Amino acid sequence: MRHGLSKTRQYNVWLGMKKRCNNPNHTFYHRYGGRGIRICDEWNNSFLSFREWALSHGYKDGLTIERIDNDGNYDPYNCKFIPMQEQHKNRCTNKYITLNGETKTHIEWARTIGISEAAFCLRVKNGFTGSELFAPSHQGSGKRDTDIIINGVRKTASKWAEQVGIHPSTFLYRVKKWGISERLLIKSLTQ
Repeated sequence: MRHGLSKTRQYNVWLGMKKRCNNPNHTFYHRYGGRGIRICDEWNNSFLSFREWALSHGYKDGLTIERIDNDGNYDPYNCKFIPMQEQHKNRCTNKYITLNGETKTHIEWARTIGISEAAFCLRVKNGFTGSELFAPSHQGSGKRDTDIIINGVRKTASKWAEQVGIHPSTFLYRVKKWGISERLLIKSLTQ
């Protein structure tokens, strides 16, 4: 049966859900179907049934479908629609940090402080704690920057990148990929 809705965002939400749960070749199958997450028969077999439920349960463009119980299936009793910003809280890779009795994910702390999630994660990886972990970023050339300690020397990522002779984003990518090491400071590796 043709419904003429295959170009709608609702259809793409439904199709994405089916791919994650039913297609072993999908990039994220291991996080969904591969660990037993299923779609109820009503939705799995009918986009129109899913669409009817979605429209009567708060669907709006810009919202994403969330399983209330992260280990539960996609079904009318375990799903709701939420903003993407809220969806990020549900990632299995999230790490939580508590400061002064307030617990947030890395991305939430990064937004609170006013730095990128990558910069905040880099601070955690570099062993920053307390006030240095939660300090606002340094401003350099109108862009946000973060401090990095290498061999006991603290500089901003931009200053380290300048010393090595590469772009700051390349430097941060390499720090994230390789970790802090002497090889970041060897110019021959950056050529």
